[in-house]
Amino acid sequence: GGAPPPPPVLSAAIFTASTNDTMGRVLGTLSATDADVTFRNFSFSIIRGNCSYFSVGSSTGDVILSQSLRNLTRHTVCALTGQVRNGEDTASQSQPAVILILIEALDPNPNAPRFPESIYNVSTPESTSVNTTIVQVSATDPDSGENGEIRYSLLQNSSDTHFEVDPVSGAVELVQQLDFEAGYVVISLVIVAQDQAQPVFWRKSTETQVIVHVTNVNDNRPELSLVRFLDLLATTPANVTITTANASDADFPDGGGLEFSLLPVGQYSLTLMPAVFAIDSENGEIRTLVDLSAYESRNISLIVFVNETDYPHRFDFKYLDIVIQPLAVASSSIISTSSLTSASATTILAPPEPTQAVPLTSDVILAEPSSLGARMVVADADVRELVEIIEDDATASGWMTMSRYLKSKRCG
Repeated sequence: GGAPPPPPVLSAAIFTASTNDTMGRVLGTLSATDADVTFRNFSFSIIRGNCSYFSVGSSTGDVILSQSLRNLTRHTVCALTGQVRNGEDTASQSQPAVILILIEALDPNPNAPRFPESIYNVSTPESTSVNTTIVQVSATDPDSGENGEIRYSLLQNSSDTHFEVDPVSGAVELVQQLDFEAGYVVISLVIVAQDQAQPVFWRKSTETQVIVHVTNVNDNRPELSLVRFLDLLATTPANVTITTANASDADFPDGGGLEFSLLPVGQYSLTLMPAVFAIDSENGEIRTLVDLSAYESRNISLIVFVNETDYPHRFDFKYLDIVIQPLAVASSSIISTSSLTSASATTILAPPEPTQAVPLTSDVILAEPSSLGARMVVADADVRELVEIIEDDATASGWMTMSRYLKSKRCG
């Protein structure tokens, strides 16, 4: 017996891998040599190393990726020590050899979702019903699988609570009623589209802005402010302002869109008679059309209307009772001729409201409903019925009822 053959020799090796590699991939094969040409039954193994992502085929020497590398976020060098032996004889075991595996950290999710528009401008009226979709955003992602699957959300720091976005469809829905008058005129939303890559830190997202322009709708009723009682001297001349009706409407903050008119109340026949008072349809100033000497000691009752010029023509009204006092009467509550002006409206301090309703039984009522056209006179009973109708229906139909009624009573 001669000397035993030398042990096999395992060659050092360098292989490359990337985080996009799939498990089971063969990176390469280890190489071994043995001087014993009569018997070769190599058995490969890894005896130590600084990572556990790889294994080696015992009989083939194939270096195999046995665990996913997707959690790696930077380039890594995996240093392993391999060994080979020939058969079962431990004496034929090779010296350790270094196996280096260079792992390249690639982005497994290279694309972020993309919106076709960076800003979406949409308009919706404040009367839009809750659960209405006002816009639907859609992003695309060319990546496959979970990397290309998109979910939508509102940016977390958005303080607005009027809208929600469907996470799957991207539909932006109204979930709380809008109110233009409360200041919700322009609402800005930030929509986030994020893919569903795993693990979570590989996920990518993008944003788009949705600007909602809320348009005003005529949904508020005007409010009329007016003195209830007014005493005038019979010496009051024509063309002077005796009081002013003031009105406000949340839908018309600049004061436009409102129209004033007068409706006379009283018991007398439907005959053409000269008008006594008129109202400026724009500013609400009520003035005399004639001097009041012919109406000394008369009570004149009017209904002052303010209505919207736009649909649905909501309106409000107040009663104005005027007493024409004779010259002999002296009272601090009477408005003298000197206190009236044709240049501007005068604020009237009226006596307090009575505890009981004042019956409208004036014998002569004359007025010109300037915004509705011609002079007219109406019977008290008819007015009572009309007022009941419009008090029950202070909207478009009630206003149209009043309008048709007034037109039917026009004279000349």
